[in-house]
Amino acid sequence: MPLKKIPIPDYWPDLNQKISLLMEYSEDQIESYQDDIGEQASPTFESADYREVLEALSWVRYNYPLPGLRFCEWGCGFGVVAGMAALMGMEAHGIENDELLLDQAAEIKRLFGLSSTIHSGDIYQVPEVDHPLHPATFDLIYAYPWPKEAAHLMEWFGEQAKPGACLLVYHGFSDLSLHRKC
Repeated sequence: MPLKKIPIPDYWPDLNQKISLLMEYSEDQIESYQDDIGEQASPTFESADYREVLEALSWVRYNYPLPGLRFCEWGCGFGVVAGMAALMGMEAHGIENDELLLDQAAEIKRLFGLSSTIHSGDIYQVPEVDHPLHPATFDLIYAYPWPKEAAHLMEWFGEQAKPGACLLVYHGFSDLSLHRKC
């Protein structure tokens, strides 16, 4: 099914203290992880600019008519965006297939008392439609794909997501796009 691109206006949300602390702590942890073991252990992990993602996520959450508040971060890494979504009152999930990154996400979830749920798995390997992690069960999905994967990811979302669901894609610094399944 086709996707409709939705313009994301400039939006500067008021940062609550817990989200600010989550972003600051996570950025420090990610830098340490990458300096210590990241390049060798998780060569495909790249963190987003969480302030930019927060701006877009906040606008979508509070100003755009989503069908519901069920959120998923595909390839969640440290689970930062899923954590931000949880702090915004969404039922937040993250899916990651790298065990070392899952450990980092679990630690951040524990330290901040986040209600997000982090799952081990591959987003493309979710089984039947009634599975709780199938794309058709989410109202908003966030992903930061590699540039060559973005088109495939959006196509797969278009095939699998429910009508009205949105996909927020981080393409790199200052480049986010929002797509709604028609």
